[in-house]
Amino acid sequence: MSPFSLVAACGAGILLIAWLCVVFMAPSPRRAAIEWIATTALYLALGAWFIGLSLDARAEGRTLLLIPFGFLAFLFCAGFCVSTWRTLAQLAGAREKGTSATN
Repeated sequence: MSPFSLVAACGAGILLIAWLCVVFMAPSPRRAAIEWIATTALYLALGAWFIGLSLDARAEGRTLLLIPFGFLAFLFCAGFCVSTWRTLAQLAGAREKGTSATN
């Protein structure tokens, strides 16, 4: 198993646990923080998965696959950065009206 596959699997596991917690919690600041953690885990899993696919496509010399996988890796890594920032803001207590990880 490659390191990127391991990171993707860990991100998917965190996502599953966090969303199970969200489903059974009443709306609260704690739930909002867990929503952002789950969102960050989602972007981590998808970003790591597409980075691994991009590296495999590059190693095999498959340029046609490298372009879409690289684009998606960039997109999900950018989403990871944004959601990490929002997660840290939520954990620090910054509350902006009307923002949520789920809508």
